[in-house]
Amino acid sequence: MRVLALTKYGRKGASSRLRFMQFSEALAKRGIIVDYYPLLSDRYLKILYRTGRTSISSILAAFFRRIAQTSKIKNYDVVWLEGELFPWCPAIIETTLLRKSTRLIIDFDDPIHLRYKNKKTNGLPFIGRKVETLIQKADVVIAANATLERFAQNAGALQTRLVPTVIDWETFASLPAEEQQNKKPLVGWIGTPVTEIFLDDLKPSLRKLTAKREIEFLTIGANPTADADFTHLPWSEETEAQQLFQIDIGIMPLPDNEWARGKSGFKLVQYMAAGKPVIASPIGANQQIVQEGTTGLFATTVEEWEDAILELAHSPSLRVRMGNAARTRVRDNYSIDAVIDKLAEALTAYELG
Repeated sequence: MRVLALTKYGRKGASSRLRFMQFSEALAKRGIIVDYYPLLSDRYLKILYRTGRTSISSILAAFFRRIAQTSKIKNYDVVWLEGELFPWCPAIIETTLLRKSTRLIIDFDDPIHLRYKNKKTNGLPFIGRKVETLIQKADVVIAANATLERFAQNAGALQTRLVPTVIDWETFASLPAEEQQNKKPLVGWIGTPVTEIFLDDLKPSLRKLTAKREIEFLTIGANPTADADFTHLPWSEETEAQQLFQIDIGIMPLPDNEWARGKSGFKLVQYMAAGKPVIASPIGANQQIVQEGTTGLFATTVEEWEDAILELAHSPSLRVRMGNAARTRVRDNYSIDAVIDKLAEALTAYELG
């Protein structure tokens, strides 16, 4: 069986790498051969993260590249699409281009439909309900969490499958079980310059606790010039596991809004795979990933966040206990091996009737 994967990014884009490309070998062992064609280049992401801007020329080049990619559809059994063919492209154009597809599988790991739900776009033909239209055309919708799956079902999806965003366990399996010996407990956050905004409300507390020498704080993949009070490391796929092993506590603050409720909580999976206890906002998929009191803690208010950080910072034994439980939970529920059969079934669902 041959699958054409039309992704948003190449390997530098987390969603495309984790939702699509990391499954290549495991799917091939099941007779599912996937060819990947990204919309946006790694260079596009590099410029976006460095400058916060994109160029019209790069967007136009991506648009025409995607049109060319759709000409390949006839050579494949299934099209596996990351969300949409092209952001802000009317549904009628996308459904026309995808009409050549024998079978269409759409994968969502973010609530991209919300970008079309503001006052300016909601009433525009083919834009306001663009994502719903695509969902109705799909044979199967794969959702990264329960919030997105419910949205797809309510939008009229023929079939849905819930497949969480997972890690390659082999990358983390060789990490030591014992805790890294830091002089002070090291709290860590991993992300991009785009998602760093979710730290803003918590930064005053992190500065306060750092100034009191209760903790140190490390970001991986954030803007290195954004805050001189903290330590920053550049992200790379090759060093990610070792970087996460350096920290003692992983955090994932989120606002309580519709977009955040559709997020996949993957940061937590990364921390937990490295054997680290987590602190998270009890929002969306976070509530399914974290077992409160066993693999981590929940916090909502600033005071709760500070209390949770200090509770873990002051108890190495609690960190080790939660970290070990977290690692086991990821291995059993949020690894390639844990979900590959379900993903393969989703890609071949039409063969099963």
